[in-house]
Amino acid sequence: MIVRCLCCHRIERRANGIVAVEQEGGARRPIDPAREARDVVRRSLAGELGSIMGACPACGQPLVADERTAERQPYTLPAEEPPGARRGPLLGVFQGALLAAMIVPFLVWVLAIVVVVAFLSRADTLF
Repeated sequence: MIVRCLCCHRIERRANGIVAVEQEGGARRPIDPAREARDVVRRSLAGELGSIMGACPACGQPLVADERTAERQPYTLPAEEPPGARRGPLLGVFQGALLAAMIVPFLVWVLAIVVVVAFLSRADTLF
């Protein structure tokens, strides 16, 4: 039986418990591994693809058999990362500095308006 990884294009031939790798994979990684894995599992369960035969050792995505009647192997979907989980420690510092750099010109503008209004309200007493 031929088993393929749809993500990194790894191809294995399995027979009698022996796994022979015909094409190494692993060079391609999905941008969103959880979404890609869910899509492959959904398509397999819908009958569009063959049976899931476990996880690819190269990229962790599901391996799909060419035969739809093959006995399914267990596969655990990867957990999704919460929003902002990929932030580095310096990103918060950068965002704070950027916010300060954006607020300073706004404060200068507000101060200029206050000075002009104060000047115009007392202009008749100055001259």
